[in-house]
Amino acid sequence: MSFISRYILRHIRRSAVKSALAALLAALLLTAIGMFTLLKQSYSDIFENTLITANFANGMLLGLVDPIMNTGCVKEPYYAGVARVDLNMRAAEVFVTNDIARFIGEEPEIVYADGFDASCAEEFGEVLIVGKKLAESYGVELGDTIQLNKEDSFVMAVFVVHAKHNMGRVGVIVDADKIISLYFDEIMEAARESARTYTIAGIVTAPSGRPDDMAFTPGVGSMAGFGGEMFKFAAAPLDVAEFTLADNMRADEFREYGERLALRDGTIIFIMDTSKLENPRNTLRLLDSLYTVAVAAALLIGAFLCCLVILQSSKEAAIMRVLGTTKRKTRVILALEQVLLSIVGLFVGVCGLLIYRGRELAVIVGQLSLFAILYFSVILVSAVICSGLATRRSALELLQVKE
Repeated sequence: MSFISRYILRHIRRSAVKSALAALLAALLLTAIGMFTLLKQSYSDIFENTLITANFANGMLLGLVDPIMNTGCVKEPYYAGVARVDLNMRAAEVFVTNDIARFIGEEPEIVYADGFDASCAEEFGEVLIVGKKLAESYGVELGDTIQLNKEDSFVMAVFVVHAKHNMGRVGVIVDADKIISLYFDEIMEAARESARTYTIAGIVTAPSGRPDDMAFTPGVGSMAGFGGEMFKFAAAPLDVAEFTLADNMRADEFREYGERLALRDGTIIFIMDTSKLENPRNTLRLLDSLYTVAVAAALLIGAFLCCLVILQSSKEAAIMRVLGTTKRKTRVILALEQVLLSIVGLFVGVCGLLIYRGRELAVIVGQLSLFAILYFSVILVSAVICSGLATRRSALELLQVKE
């Protein structure tokens, strides 16, 4: 083995130009593929980082937010709407949103009750974030509970009890005020049947004072039994329902889903502008196609030069055999020389890329490693085949010089 190593090193020194060319070619090909891969990656980053939002307008129900998120195509939902409700049997407006700051147009200050944090204002739950003045008017503090019901639930309860009382009583009509005094407890019980208990999870204030008289909730969003006792704002129509695409590659898939949802609902309007993706997507597709061609061309060039160098070394191989080197050792020497030079060239190419674009190299290390392995494999196979061809004829025949 030491003999083989010594001969390879001597031959590399004697054929310095050809050896340098083989190593330089490997370095240049690796560098070219690396730069091509970086270019492709930059367009991929542009494509992936282009912000695309999808909007469902015209009163989409809160209960549809969860199914839309479950598609896996979108992230970071933002929704906002308003619902007329009863709070502790008093008519009020509750703003259904998962981003209070965006809704009011300024950064609020929210003090949370024990056991709650900012996540309770952003995720589905039976919680209310109320303005300071509203909390004072209802006499509630952090951590207290409040009864939330559908709009006019008390009035409806009075109507039901009133109708029940007058049923079958001809000529004796009792007015609503009298009914309230007679059946107040029953009316309150009927009104509470569909009520839900919400927790005051936070008190909100802002420099403008805008949220002082407002109440906010992220809602619960379950479409199952959204009325009656299971009232959780799932049926609240939203003024805004906006989603950010999680994967721009799935834009067409989500467009199809959104259009199908809008068609099935009949009132929802689906809006998603993906025109900003067209140029980077078309360029990326072209680069993907060319990348395969570039890699194949680089491998073919490397294999061709390897074979050319070995076949041009046929006379040296003949001299080695005349001097007593076996055919097998001669083949090993010729093949190992090219393999060694390819390794040196690949190493030089990697060093050059690290110096020039080192910070960006981490994102393409997998593709670059794959090319290096393929190049090494191609050189190895080509060297083995061509070294066999170079030593196939007899030594005397190889030494003959044709005029």
